[in-house]
Amino acid sequence: MAIHIHPLDLPPRYYKPIGQIAAGWNLTEALVSSIIWHVHKIKSPPVGRLFTSRPNSAEKLRIFKLTLKKYVHDPGIQAQMLKLCGQANHLRNRRNTFIHGLWGRMPNEHKTWKVFYLKDTDDTDFMRREIVTVPQLTAVAAQVRQLNKDLKKLMREIGAPPP
Repeated sequence: MAIHIHPLDLPPRYYKPIGQIAAGWNLTEALVSSIIWHVHKIKSPPVGRLFTSRPNSAEKLRIFKLTLKKYVHDPGIQAQMLKLCGQANHLRNRRNTFIHGLWGRMPNEHKTWKVFYLKDTDDTDFMRREIVTVPQLTAVAAQVRQLNKDLKKLMREIGAPPP
């Protein structure tokens, strides 16, 4: 039996940065989809959605990476897209931990919150845990926001329409 407490609610200060991560990531996926459509010259949103609405974010980023490697011929744009793809993959992992993780704390540690998650292992006997502070969440939210700014800048450079 676990000794951690998993309450119904987190302290209110946690919700804003968690929400910013979640909402920001939704924009990230839309921007990535728009870039994919543009590179493949897909003009019709219903057609584009056939290829990018069902894949999860990891699959969408694989499509993005394959697209840039095979269909983007400008080495500068390709390098820029590859860098953004790497940043997105890193942030996707952080986002998944915070959004899909189980939040909890020790009974006598009211200010120390942890997120519990299964990751990169088939061992379901032990969940990994990580102490997470509000400043850490705020930093990830800022990184997602910066990624979205960089994706929008790339879209302007290549002439991709907004989502």
